[in-house]
Parts: sequence; structure tokens; C-alpha cells
Amino acid sequence: SAAAATVVESTSSLFRTATSFARGAGGTKRIAMTAIAFLAALSLLAFAALYVFHPGFRRTVRFWRGMGPVAAEYKWMKFRALKLDGIDANGDEFKSRTRDFHLRAAPR
Repeated sequence: SAAAATVVESTSSLFRTATSFARGAGGTKRIAMTAIAFLAALSLLAFAALYVFHPGFRRTVRFWRGMGPVAAEYKWMKFRALKLDGIDANGDEFKSRTRDFHLRAAPR
């Protein structure tokens, strides 16, 4: 219990020091940037821990590292054809573009 109290006291002391330092020459902006950096580091640490200790998560990351670019390219091709170029989804031009994409992206 004494060790826990020491940890709590040192943590709160560290927080007070960090916030008083942050309010010095930048105020709220510095606190916000510190919080964002802390959350980014914490997220990276959580991702790394999951990747190392959870085989299912590691397998998922490996899958999407390979398939993510293909899926993104397909979504972009479809968006460009339907929204930007105004091609009919049931038309021959869209089917031709889809066929060309599948020939280019399919595993050999």
C-alpha cells in the first residue's frame, strides 16, 4: 500500500510538473500538442504489443499490408468511374474497366 501511494504521488507530481511546464510559453497549445504526442506514442505502443503478442492480429496486419493497396485501388477505380466520369454501373465501359482491373490485380 505504501508503494502504491508512492507511485500515485510521483505520478501526480510528474503531471503537475508537466502541466506547469506546458503552461509556460505556449499555454494551451503546448498542452494539446503534448497530449496528442502522448496519445500517439501510447497508440503505437499498443499496436506494437498487439503485433508481438497476438498471432491473430499479426496475421491480420500481414493480410491487409498486402491486400490494402489492392482494395484501395479498386475503391478508387469504382469511385472514379461512377462519380467522376459518370459511367453507368451496368454499362459496358464500367464492366471493361472492372475486367481490366481484375486482370491486372488478380494473383497469377
